Amino acid sequence: MFALSLRFNNFRFRKGVAGIPDSAVYKQAMAHYYLNKRRHNADLGVACQAFEQAYQDRRREGDLVNDLIIVEQDGVRIKVRKPDGAEFATLNLATNSYQDLDLEAAPRQQLAEYVMTNALSSCLSRKIAGRLPVHAQLEEEIRDFLEYESCLLATCGYIAQQAVLFALFQKGDVIFSDEHNHSSLIDGMRLTGSDVVIYPHLDYDRLRALVRKHRSRYNCAGIVSDGVFSAHGTMANLDAIAAIKQEHNLLSIIDDTHGFATIGRRARGVLDYYESRPDVLTASLAKGLAGFGGMVAASRPVLRVIDCFGRQNINTSHLSPLATAQSYFNLKHLRANLSAFTADLNQAVRFFNQALDRRSLKQYQDANTYAHPIFSFYGDSETQVVEAYQLLLENGFTGAFFPPPVAPAPTIRFSLHRKVDSESLTRLAVLIERCGLRPLSREYWPHMQAVRQVQSASATPLELLRDSRLASLK
Repeated sequence: MFALSLRFNNFRFRKGVAGIPDSAVYKQAMAHYYLNKRRHNADLGVACQAFEQAYQDRRREGDLVNDLIIVEQDGVRIKVRKPDGAEFATLNLATNSYQDLDLEAAPRQQLAEYVMTNALSSCLSRKIAGRLPVHAQLEEEIRDFLEYESCLLATCGYIAQQAVLFALFQKGDVIFSDEHNHSSLIDGMRLTGSDVVIYPHLDYDRLRALVRKHRSRYNCAGIVSDGVFSAHGTMANLDAIAAIKQEHNLLSIIDDTHGFATIGRRARGVLDYYESRPDVLTASLAKGLAGFGGMVAASRPVLRVIDCFGRQNINTSHLSPLATAQSYFNLKHLRANLSAFTADLNQAVRFFNQALDRRSLKQYQDANTYAHPIFSFYGDSETQVVEAYQLLLENGFTGAFFPPPVAPAPTIRFSLHRKVDSESLTRLAVLIERCGLRPLSREYWPHMQAVRQVQSASATPLELLRDSRLASLK
């Protein structure tokens, strides 16, 4: 049984930079922002004006590649408009609606009928006004789907993560965190005031060594990791984490936002690949499930603590009945047609991986054992990747551009959908080769073997970092 530390005191607010830049030129604008803030004796208004000017200058130069407006949508195909007015008809591979549940007729019809007979808004916190039947129905459906004892809804995945970490950890505790964890988890760890120890991505031998080195200095400790890492498509090893957790009395927390309702034989994400399961599992309902909101799954005692002390989810209006109903109908539809959904998505992923393999760009070593619809490619410079992004846009493909520190190198991520056609995927593979991009996940192949044996990776030892971002996010 893990030691549990409750949060009774107010947390200390720490000033910091929120958000991730669209491009490296954003860094220059951010530098101007803080430079002018110091020059003008912390005059925030003047500093904001300087930042706005720098932002607009870059926007006019066309440097903010993600600054697109969707003007038309027809299923998975969209028309986007750039700031200069240029429009492009593209296949939307930037969204994370992996199962295309938002395009299914049956749940859309159910939602339309629900709208006509039910309230559409939650105007108070669930701790004040309670929950509606649809909230209880969705929590029960998710609990049964994941086979956890209890489930709690949150207003979004970000809030779910923040509430979990804030409720379970505090100053004087320690959290062991994968170096490529999502920024939302990083923000949550910061709020706790806990010490954070960073381990190299998926290197569980190094994690074990760090736990042995630091665990004895703390009463309460935990391991926090993404399930599927959104920039890479790589997956955490739940069995390895569970073994370390049991050896050293830690709490394990996994956020499976990009695995839930997407991958695995039963579309349960990382849970479908391992015997072990984390103490706490969080996820967004706005990715594979194509709904809105977040969820937390755990044992009843742990979830009670999160429900009572996770202030981020307490001090906000409860998830709207409309969004809750959408997620509920989508999940029911997914479970009723599970074999068709998983087969279609797996077929698209395997086909694209094979098309890439013919060009020596294979993303996943064995797409029959593990593969995710996330395909990320990086270049040698941001200029190369920005030019590739523009070329892909002009040829009918919209991806997601990630500069450092979101990804280790300038990266374009493509999120495959269940309804993407093979002809488009072949064309995309040709364009990726032409742009000179390379698969991001390949360096982590040793950790993604079918036989889940934890392997050592040569990495620089990472020492204890107090109240800090991950070492890779400088």
